[in-house]
Amino acid sequence: MTNQHDVFRAEENVHFIVQLEGNADDREKLVAAQQEFQQAASRFPGFLSAETKEISEHSDRVIRLVGIYSFTSAETLVRWLESDERRMLIKRFDNKLGRRVLVQYPQSAAGFTAWLHLPVERGHLPSHAPRWKMCLIVLAALYPLVITLGAWIPQWLPRATKPSLQLLTAALAVTAMGFVFVPIIGWMMRSWLATERWTGHITGSILLAGLILVVWLIAH
Repeated sequence: MTNQHDVFRAEENVHFIVQLEGNADDREKLVAAQQEFQQAASRFPGFLSAETKEISEHSDRVIRLVGIYSFTSAETLVRWLESDERRMLIKRFDNKLGRRVLVQYPQSAAGFTAWLHLPVERGHLPSHAPRWKMCLIVLAALYPLVITLGAWIPQWLPRATKPSLQLLTAALAVTAMGFVFVPIIGWMMRSWLATERWTGHITGSILLAGLILVVWLIAH
């Protein structure tokens, strides 16, 4: 089990979901492990409830469990997710079943992650990239598009009004970013998105800033 986590809100409470898929022979061990996590979570302030559901659509050889945790706020949930007690339970789980169990978390749509297909490496990548990195990638994709479309579209539609040209430019730029350029840049910069080293942060940021500067120089 990894230390990766994802959070979503329903009404005022905050929920955390983890999915476990493994060999049916390990069912009792998986259920016992989930109960151990839930009992530990129940001792933390802000805990509301926890339950484990078994998905029955799988074959007799595979078991899938879904654990659902509810807390009063994101802050109280984060305390549990980042607690030493949970880290010890994760380590114990990995030693016993880690290699035989697939652990999955719901994908977050926070920030621009709906456009970025982030790599998921066991125990390495957080649930979503830092927002400042996502904003920098979006800027690196948006700036060349704004310059290019801003120059071309008036030539294609010489009689269009300025608001119409601006709307068309924005629509085409957002579409191109969401479906093409941001995913491509995100894939190319996937190591930078995942890194936790300050040298990696600086190197990737310089590359993107350099790209933006080159476009600025060409535009002049």
